[in-house]
Amino acid sequence: MPIYHSPDNVELEPAELGDHELYLIGRLVRACALLEDACHNYLGYVVKVTPATLTLLIPKLGISSKLPMAGNFAALRGKEEQASFANHFDVNKIVETLKCRNAVVHGHILGRSRDGKWAFETTMVDPKSESENVASVTVMSFRTKDIELYAEWAEDLAKNAGSHPFVLEQRKERHWTALQPSKKSQPKRQPSAKPGHPPQSSEE
Repeated sequence: MPIYHSPDNVELEPAELGDHELYLIGRLVRACALLEDACHNYLGYVVKVTPATLTLLIPKLGISSKLPMAGNFAALRGKEEQASFANHFDVNKIVETLKCRNAVVHGHILGRSRDGKWAFETTMVDPKSESENVASVTVMSFRTKDIELYAEWAEDLAKNAGSHPFVLEQRKERHWTALQPSKKSQPKRQPSAKPGHPPQSSEE
């Protein structure tokens, strides 16, 4: 779904998202989380480190940066892996879906237009800039049907990305991992008394 830039002024009416819109946004958020997890695991696969190690190496890197990085490393591993990446990650569609996710989740809702579009004020990084610090404030508008479409897109993209053999293997291992009790829930041990000299007997 290409972004359409309106050439006209748009009048907005005060409005709040309803239960149906919030439900659709929840679907979108959950599917994007699965998509980000799949991208993270795949990047670990192509750079030959475990997902846990990758988290330690690049803890703050988001999917927008990991996705092209994964594509570049896949290309370095040969045409077969490059084709596999293209088959499991539809980059253009993922980027468009993430724009919607970011707008409806992090953006400030301004209201609703007369033709039924929800308007969100959001910040977008300039794709032509080499620095992630260059951003602009813009308004993105979506009909309820648009949000539903993006939620469906995200779910399909997450399913496809999650079908990569390595991603499937990683998720299977995590599903079978038992949860250990939280350390914070364990009773604290009382500090032991310092060992002293045994009492000496006295004779009168």
